[in-house]
Formats: sequence, C-alpha cells, structure tokens
Amino acid sequence: MDLQTEKIELAKWILEIEDPAILSRIRDVVASIKKPEDGSVTEYEIREIELGIEQLDAGQSTSFKEFMSRYS
Repeated sequence: MDLQTEKIELAKWILEIEDPAILSRIRDVVASIKKPEDGSVTEYEIREIELGIEQLDAGQSTSFKEFMSRYS
C-alpha cells in the first residue's frame, strides 16, 4: 500500500472512533511529533486532507473491524 492510501485509511479509521479516551491518546501522540518550526502545512498536505474528506463524504470508508482484519 502506498503512503497516500495509508494516510487516507488512517483518517477514515480515526473518524470512526467513538471512544474519547482513544482520541485523546491519538491527539497526544500526534502533538508529540515535532512539527515544522513555522507550524505550516504544505499545499500537498491540504489537498490530501481535502481528498480524504471528499472520499468520506462520498461514503468511501472502511469500518474499524474491516481495517483491523485487513492490516492485523
């Protein structure tokens, strides 16, 4: 699986999480990763995020159970 597909799958998985404790832990991990000094997001990253949102809006998602069975 290529990097872009992995990112989209991860975004879909996160959107399906209903447990606030899990979301909080994910937020903590992401926040702990060093960001660019200026905090900027590249145009490419913005396009990828928008693409993921469009795919979710179009119903192109995978349940957590399906995700785990595919990648475990």
